[in-house]
Amino acid sequence: MEQNRALVILILLIIFFFPDGQGPDRSKEAINEIAHERYSLDVLRNSTFGHPGNLTGLLTDAPTPPGQVREKWRGIRAKLLKSFAEPLLAKRGAEVEEVLRPRKSGATVYRNATGSVLGRWKKQEFPDLPTTAQSNVTYPSNLTALDAGKLMLSIEDTTEAAKESGLVEVKMALRIRDEDGGSVVDVMLNGVHFSETGEMVAATTSERFAGIFALPHFMLHEKEYNQSKALLLPSIEKVVEKMEATRYMDAPWLTGIDGMPLSEEPQCEYIAYIQLHPVDPLFEHRPGMHTDTKIIMQEIEREMRFPTGSSLPPPPPLEATVMVYSPNCGVVLVADELEGQKVEPFYSQASHLGLGAAAVAALQIWILIRQMNDSNTLSTISRVSFWTITMMAVVDGYFFFTFMIVAIFLRACFLPMVAASFCYLMLSAVFGMRFLVSTYKVQRQSAPLAPAAPPPPPPATAPSDGLPLPATAVPQTPVIIPPTATATAVTDDEVNAEISALHTRFYFALIAILFFSLHAATWPPFYRDILVHLVLLIINSYWIPQIYRNIMRGCRKALRWEFVLGTSICRLAGVGYIYLYPGNIFHSATNPMAVFIIASWVGLQIIALLVQDIFGPRFLIPSHSLPQVYDYHCPLPATDEEAAQEMGTPTDDGRMRSFDCVVCMQTVDVPVAGAADGRDGLLGRRGYMVTPCRHVFHSHCLEGWMRFRLQCPICRTPLPAL
Repeated sequence: MEQNRALVILILLIIFFFPDGQGPDRSKEAINEIAHERYSLDVLRNSTFGHPGNLTGLLTDAPTPPGQVREKWRGIRAKLLKSFAEPLLAKRGAEVEEVLRPRKSGATVYRNATGSVLGRWKKQEFPDLPTTAQSNVTYPSNLTALDAGKLMLSIEDTTEAAKESGLVEVKMALRIRDEDGGSVVDVMLNGVHFSETGEMVAATTSERFAGIFALPHFMLHEKEYNQSKALLLPSIEKVVEKMEATRYMDAPWLTGIDGMPLSEEPQCEYIAYIQLHPVDPLFEHRPGMHTDTKIIMQEIEREMRFPTGSSLPPPPPLEATVMVYSPNCGVVLVADELEGQKVEPFYSQASHLGLGAAAVAALQIWILIRQMNDSNTLSTISRVSFWTITMMAVVDGYFFFTFMIVAIFLRACFLPMVAASFCYLMLSAVFGMRFLVSTYKVQRQSAPLAPAAPPPPPPATAPSDGLPLPATAVPQTPVIIPPTATATAVTDDEVNAEISALHTRFYFALIAILFFSLHAATWPPFYRDILVHLVLLIINSYWIPQIYRNIMRGCRKALRWEFVLGTSICRLAGVGYIYLYPGNIFHSATNPMAVFIIASWVGLQIIALLVQDIFGPRFLIPSHSLPQVYDYHCPLPATDEEAAQEMGTPTDDGRMRSFDCVVCMQTVDVPVAGAADGRDGLLGRRGYMVTPCRHVFHSHCLEGWMRFRLQCPICRTPLPAL
């Protein structure tokens, strides 16, 4: 007890003296880093255009980026704006010089660029390109060895644009991939956005590159330099003062995409130039559009941020051209056809996805409840596969966690995502788990104590009632589930304990799968794609356990066709959304072949269940490798005339025997073996059922009776389960 108290006191002392979680050495290191940030801020304040001063990672005798890179971006931007201006010139008669400078002519762009764009990039070759690489530092070469690939840029405007300059701070997440989709670069950039012109300049910041402090010097004109410097100085000053007050290094420009501090390993630094495409041509060919495009875009952006239900044209796509330059790795790449959407339409799509998922989950709940009502007796629930229900419940539980996590991080879609999460929670943890527990309890209690030796087969002679044995050659020993609890494998207390453990294993498996999926997201694309396709095939194999149980027990009609078809369609809807809908929110490329393979796999399972329902659970399966079960649809052999009279009333052709079904009080016609017209075939025998006690009934009559009682309606002899 004294040791525990001493340990608690020690922990409290550590928390009291080091509330920020930093030890003395780390605190001293943070003070030095904050002092360096203050120094860099003073250098920026005292600098002039073209003379950045002594900033980390910049050349002292040449501008950054070098002149050829700056001229390259000027040419790309001029060509881009001219291509959009030419169709407007013919209609408006504006001068080219005015259109090429959107800040004067008023070419319309998105003022708030919060959103994401995606496209392809291509490497640009520059001879004798100077670099700021240090000779004693080794930088990663995975990007320099590539010539083309895919690029994704996410933009977030962090402040409101100033009315005078139209300038706003932005934060960007840049992801550069190779042709196969592998993540090569994944960095965070800070920059400025000229909202009137749609031009943005951003840079990375690290211990080896003072990007945020040198950002005004990356501008192409002195006016832009003065505007960006006036914007950044108060913002950086506020952050540095906060760090000096707390003595904690928490600069926002030194954090990665995941919010964690940047790695101290040498990395390529990046300067990004972005130009949003004007949207004027998108509205020019709209019939009846006479209002100024600027006014229309202002109304559209206001409606996206503050919806009122106004009737406005749909928001145009967010398009951009990007040039990325790495000063220390000497790489320049250009992506001129990036296309995406603003964050508001993305949130709208995500909300629609959440509501759609909630509707699909609610439909599955309704189908599952109807199946549970149908499987409400010992006979019916014993046919259901425990592992089929388990697979469905685990997948539904995973969807519950997924939608809940998305709801936490996407506050704009909170209610739709919570609705979907709640529906999947009800489907998995309430109804699915209830069905799972009922199935487990019935099947566990009906398990035999030990495999008993089969009783000796009855003699192969006709019984005294005159009805001969079925013509299945060898007499069969029925497998009968005892109707009483005296032959149960375990007691009720043991079953309840196992059910409690079942709940624990179920939720532990869900959490383990969730963490494994998060870890697998960091795998290389090749292995990640293999895992995704393999998992999709596994989770869509939920009818395999039911098919196996039907074969082993010789039963059929365990599940309603409404449940089989409805569940299959609902669970394939998500696969179709990801791989068939080009505008899915996951930015996943369409893959119709994957949908075809998965849908075909589920369809084969449904066909197998249909074949088992029509032709029997062991159709085309060798019986010598399976447990022996009783065949209710066995053929009746042709016997002599005396026995035939006792078997039932013969028909005119002598190939049928008529019996009285005591369930419906109607006549049932039974074909005898060897009928020339084939009436004793597999399908012909599905209309009647013969019990082990040699009583004949209609198939639908006895099946309906056995749903509630596993006893013969005539003699009360225990019957084998279907």
